[in-house]
Amino acid sequence: MHYTYQIYGQVVISELELPALLPAENSEPSLCIQKGRVPAELNEPITGQSHFSVFNEHECLTTVPGVARYYTTGGNRVLVEPETPDKCEIALFIYSHCIPLALLQRNRVLLHVSGVFVRPGEVLLIAGPSGAGKSSTALMLEQLGYPLFTDDTALLSMESGKCYARASYPETRLWAEAAEMKLSPEEKRRVRPHLEKYAYTFDHSFTTDGVEVKGIVFLNTEGEEVNIAALNATETWRYLNDNTYVLRFIRGMNKSKLLFHYTTALAGLLPGWKALRPAGVKSYETFSKAIEEEIIRCEVKA
Repeated sequence: MHYTYQIYGQVVISELELPALLPAENSEPSLCIQKGRVPAELNEPITGQSHFSVFNEHECLTTVPGVARYYTTGGNRVLVEPETPDKCEIALFIYSHCIPLALLQRNRVLLHVSGVFVRPGEVLLIAGPSGAGKSSTALMLEQLGYPLFTDDTALLSMESGKCYARASYPETRLWAEAAEMKLSPEEKRRVRPHLEKYAYTFDHSFTTDGVEVKGIVFLNTEGEEVNIAALNATETWRYLNDNTYVLRFIRGMNKSKLLFHYTTALAGLLPGWKALRPAGVKSYETFSKAIEEEIIRCEVKA
């Protein structure tokens, strides 16, 4: 049996069920996902290693013990050899690892961002290192009336002097602190059995269309109070580089030049802001209201 899905505006045909993805009409797929025996080694020499992966420009071999082995090649094929019957756990690494690498093999770069709608068809993206609070901040902005656009990743493109983003899929993965804000005990569903991270679905606001990006906010924890400042193009470029998804694969896959040109073009189009909040303090409500007042109302909607 085959399933047909869409993600980042791409059509995926899969022999495995991928529960978080939206179905797509049958059309020419950009990516095929198959079950089968994964090769023991790469066909071409290894040029990089990262955690459970070895890779080169055209191939990546990933082993997640007790879950599956994955072979991503040519930008259009993922071969999966399951080691668990848990389809959701197997699929998690297809979403977060194999599909982003397949896109990168085809010179399509993802950004590590969440995002919210500031107006219909217009979004503000939210970036930052792990623990900076991207998902929590997006959830607080949702409570202020700004629907969720994407969680964790987006595919950006440029056309006629504007920047457009396509979302991944309508599910966000929340750490325990953010899950407490949004989910009742009965609604909590771990994304992996031994990981305290929970799934939250937002079908009501999700779109598969490309939407205009009005700017990007880079979060971090620093100082003793909330602080927001506009960035110049050089600063925005540096932060965009730091918030590239699967960044650790860029050099080994020979994509450094591609990334430089991509982030340089984005930095010339997108307004950027740095938003800081105190570490170890429950400040998301104050933080999100400051982003609304100082960025969304004063800059994006002005």
